[in-house]
Amino acid sequence: MAVGLSGGRHAADEEARAEVDVLNSRLEKTAQLTKKIQACLGRLEETGKSVRDVAGPLNGETKRLQVLGNSKRSPIPASEGRRKG
Repeated sequence: MAVGLSGGRHAADEEARAEVDVLNSRLEKTAQLTKKIQACLGRLEETGKSVRDVAGPLNGETKRLQVLGNSKRSPIPASEGRRKG
């Protein structure tokens, strides 16, 4: 009977070791994926910074052109009204 219990304990220990091995493998994969994600986030932040550096002046120029366009359009209807009258 002692041999039966010993064999059962041995099987349980082997199963526990196998589970630990699986968990360690998953932990290692998670660590590798975390490193890859961090690298991707770093590249994404750099790309975003580059885009902001380019888009900022373009946005300012677009607004300036819109204001300029609006200021040139607004006197035209007033002058047309004077010509018709």
